[in-house]
Amino acid sequence: MTSEELQTIFSENLRRYRRLNNFTQQHLAELADISVGYLCDLESGKKWGTADTITKLANALKIQPYQMYFQQKPSLENSVYSDLINLSQNFKQYLDIQINNIIEKNNL
Repeated sequence: MTSEELQTIFSENLRRYRRLNNFTQQHLAELADISVGYLCDLESGKKWGTADTITKLANALKIQPYQMYFQQKPSLENSVYSDLINLSQNFKQYLDIQINNIIEKNNL
């Protein structure tokens, strides 16, 4: 693995964890006590973070710093997303059936 590939993994994970926490860049920057511009540079891969910065970001995101360097498997994320959509659709169908049964049973 090259340093560029590692930086890409870090940048993508930083953005992903920020979004999973529903944080704006402004909010995360405030929590980590860094500038928004610096956070943007980290997320875009233009800059490397110091150990102190990475620790602050990880604490703000409630993760361990090493998690920023794990390469994510897109197929797993897509699979989970797909499973959630299917579950949601199945639950909606179930609720529709139950509501119709109640309506019919009570002649509403």
